[in-house]
Amino acid sequence: MMRTFIMISLVLSLSLSAVFNRVNTNINTPIVKSGAMGQVGMGGSSAPYLDGSNTVWEDDYFLNYQVTDVLQVGITRIHAASTVANMQLIVAKDIVPLMDVAIGVEQITGRAKDSTIETIAEDVSNAMSAYVVATSHQWPWEYTLGIGKGRLNPIFFSASYYFSKDIQTSPRCSVEYDSKDFNLGLHFPLNGSLALNVALTQLPARTGNNPAYGSSVPFETLSVGFDYSFNLFSSYSEELGRMANKLRDIDDKSVFLKDKLNVMISNADQSEQILTEIKEKKTLIMNELVKALDDAKAQKDRFKSDIKSLRELIVSDGFKGVSQLKEDVLKYYYRALQYYYDEQYPEAIGELSKANLINSQIPEIHIQMGSIYWTMGQKQSAITAWRRAYELDKNNEVLNTFLQDHHIDVKLWEAK
Repeated sequence: MMRTFIMISLVLSLSLSAVFNRVNTNINTPIVKSGAMGQVGMGGSSAPYLDGSNTVWEDDYFLNYQVTDVLQVGITRIHAASTVANMQLIVAKDIVPLMDVAIGVEQITGRAKDSTIETIAEDVSNAMSAYVVATSHQWPWEYTLGIGKGRLNPIFFSASYYFSKDIQTSPRCSVEYDSKDFNLGLHFPLNGSLALNVALTQLPARTGNNPAYGSSVPFETLSVGFDYSFNLFSSYSEELGRMANKLRDIDDKSVFLKDKLNVMISNADQSEQILTEIKEKKTLIMNELVKALDDAKAQKDRFKSDIKSLRELIVSDGFKGVSQLKEDVLKYYYRALQYYYDEQYPEAIGELSKANLINSQIPEIHIQMGSIYWTMGQKQSAITAWRRAYELDKNNEVLNTFLQDHHIDVKLWEAK
């Protein structure tokens, strides 16, 4: 599915001159926006410009990545040749209610000589733009004000209206001033990942004119494009977040140790008492560190086991024979694995039963049900499930290993 959206983006020649594509842009100007670590955004748009009597098509492509919840980096391909690197860092959240502040930079690392509009308006090749921006969220409105140097010199602002309270999935309309022009944009989410963007840029109220064109060239330009986003960590983001919190706790305790050491050096009379406290804290930190490492190893082993089980399911002949609802089968099978690891065996059986209702010809589902029944002490139910799996695939190595380990004679089944 991801490849399909990437191909759609390329075939449609997806943004013009940094419309909807630099890191956290509204239309052509930055806004402050945080996201989940591992979030990836890609896409672009296309738009025509008049060069005398000729029409020139400007195409942009972009790729952004959320390094942390406050830091995002990206790269933009303008006019299919010029390249812009982007970064935004949120430096303050809720400095006043519902207002965030960020700093950002844009570096043009490569420029096409025949590029138009934004790139030709830059002062020098490889120019860097820097900015400070503040965004206030007061539903249904979102206001942004910023100052910058370079492309965004000296001031820019925007206002957006959201049509629903869930701003992640809500359509919005925006108007902005980007230091040269007034722009109007519409953002239409098509589903949880894909969105359609439409922009009308360089409206007649602009404050200047691009010297490459001349006063007779119309200012208005329509741009249409798509963007697509997904998270690299998906279902494991919460586990990674908990691990990050534990590491931050450890770091906080290390700072505490450093402070205690400084007190010990400056106050010799209390050194013995402080040293005792430090030893206790050190032992506590070491214990927590060992526990954190053990948790990380267990999570890694569990992840490997999940991947192995899912891979065995996907490559099985039974799963290949499923013509519909393959994603549901994978979903129920994965949930069953999670319940099994958490020792919630009845819930695990319930999820496998849902997958079995979709297609009862997948031996891996019956093998897993048999293992869970055996763990629960319901040996007859386990043997019944394994026998069903054996009828579907007599040569399944995982199944035959289970049967040998539990001293189950398949010859009795074959005789019947």
